[in-house]
Amino acid sequence: MKTSSFFLLFFFLCACGSGQGSVDAGMDDGMDDGASGSDLGDRVQYADGITLRIPPDFSLCSMNGLWNQLQLPFFKTRASLIEGDWSLPLDQDEFELDLIGQVVTSPDGAESSALGPGVFRFWRTASGGGFPDYCIFNYRQPFQTGAGSYEIYFSFYLECEEGAIWEMPDNLGPGSYPCDSLAENTPGHVTATVTNGDQIEFDYYYYEGCAKSVGEGICPTYYGDPSRGCFVRGQDERETTDFFGLALSCIHHGFPRTFLMVFDSPLEGIHAVVLDDQPNPAELRYLDTNYSVLSTVAVESITYD
Repeated sequence: MKTSSFFLLFFFLCACGSGQGSVDAGMDDGMDDGASGSDLGDRVQYADGITLRIPPDFSLCSMNGLWNQLQLPFFKTRASLIEGDWSLPLDQDEFELDLIGQVVTSPDGAESSALGPGVFRFWRTASGGGFPDYCIFNYRQPFQTGAGSYEIYFSFYLECEEGAIWEMPDNLGPGSYPCDSLAENTPGHVTATVTNGDQIEFDYYYYEGCAKSVGEGICPTYYGDPSRGCFVRGQDERETTDFFGLALSCIHHGFPRTFLMVFDSPLEGIHAVVLDDQPNPAELRYLDTNYSVLSTVAVESITYD
C-alpha cells in the first residue's frame, strides 16, 4: 500500500451534510442498510478502476495548524469515514464521491455541515525504469462551521492496478492521519522559559518516516501532532491533552516551529498561548477568547528533546 492540511484549512474526505451536520450514508446501491444506517458492501459507482476499501470505525484527524495566522480561530478536525468498498475510476480526471459520515471540529468538537459535494481529482504518474505507475488521488470538499467555511483535503497514491482493492492508507501524507495512530509515532518534547518567568512545554509526536529520512525530531510540513501542553505562571498551572485544544505548525524540513495551547479556564485574562520559535529570539504570544494577541514576550531559552 502506498500513500501521500489544511491551511485555508485543508484536511480530508467528504459528505453532503444538513445544518445539523448529518450526512447521507452513501449512494443507493440497492443493498440493505447496515445496523448503523449506512449502506454496507460494495458501492460500484464506476465499472472500472481501483477499489478503495474503508474499514469499520475509521476516522481521520487534521494535521493541525494555525488557521490564517490566528486571524480566525485555529481548529482541528475529525472525520469519520463511511465503511465499505468505493470504486475510484481511472478514466476520469475529476469525479464526485461522498465518503464522510460525520465531521467534528474544534474548539468544542461541534459538527460541521457540508457546503457541496466532495471532488476527487486524479492523475497517473509514469514512473518508468521498471517501476510501476502510480495513481494519485486528491480530494477536496467545502464545509461550514460557526467560525466560517473551510475545506477538507486529503491525498494518497496507489499503484495503478486496475481492479485492485486497496485498504484505506494508514500513512496519509501532509494534511491528515488516522486518529488512533499517534502512539505508533515517535515522541518529542519542547520546553521554553519566557523572560517574564512563565514556562511552557509540549509533548508531541512525529512520523517515524520523517525521523528516518530527515533526522531525529525533524518535522516536514504539517507532520507531527501535540498530545499535551502545560503552561506555568508562578503558582498557577494550566494543562491540556485535548485534541481540539492543541495545534502545531511546522516548517518544511525544519524543526516544529509553532505550538498553540488553549486553556480550559482563563488565567488572568489569557485564554491561549502560542510558542513560536521562528523569530530570533523565539517568542510566546498570549491570546484572548477570540484568539487575538494580547501581548508578546521574548523567550529566554527553548530546548527540544
